[in-house]
Amino acid sequence: MNNMTMMEESARRFSDAENMWLWFMQCVRHKTDRGRFMIMGKRIAEPMDIENLITRLYLSGKISRDQIEVLHEFGIRGRAPRQHVYSENKKVPKWQDAIRVITIAASAKGWLEGSAKGYTG
Repeated sequence: MNNMTMMEESARRFSDAENMWLWFMQCVRHKTDRGRFMIMGKRIAEPMDIENLITRLYLSGKISRDQIEVLHEFGIRGRAPRQHVYSENKKVPKWQDAIRVITIAASAKGWLEGSAKGYTG
């Protein structure tokens, strides 16, 4: 077993893509607030890995700029948009569609619980 495999096995996977995104945004917020990352617990992916994944999904046309704006807006708030809040309800489908795409990509990389690493692109 090589060092990378041992590191991946000891690092915690994310429960789902929404949890992964909110963790990423929390890392970004800490970097902005304190000038450095304050990563809580060892994770299978670093914040830069998640940023690269989102960038690739955007550049390949799998998620839109509007979806990224919604992800960012609610990532800062630390939660998903709420269907029952009038000012947020139109953003729910954009959030859900983006999270669905991120779920597929992150699962393929083995970053989510119950997923097996298979995709590296």
